[in-house]
Amino acid sequence: MTRRGQREFGIRNSEFRIPNSGPKDNREIHQAAVKFESIFLKELLKIMRKTVPKSGFLDGGWTEDYYWDMLNQELSDCMSKAGGIGLAQMIYQQMNRSVESSHI
Repeated sequence: MTRRGQREFGIRNSEFRIPNSGPKDNREIHQAAVKFESIFLKELLKIMRKTVPKSGFLDGGWTEDYYWDMLNQELSDCMSKAGGIGLAQMIYQQMNRSVESSHI
């Protein structure tokens, strides 16, 4: 998604970034947490969209469903990479604690 698109949808960068240094486990946990949040947001957008009446702008059918699915995927990816709703950060912190305690 372009910067213009990010501004239009109110998506901003967050301080939650992939750790550049540290164990490989931390990076993998971070990537998994962000991906999980993206999947969660995509499903949330899909369910929210069902509550909005159809405008008739598109003809409907499988092509419209495919278009909305692609849009939801792109939005959810951008949202989670920009900090999302904080779910990825909470998952990362919890999983990181579990990994650290298992290495003791």
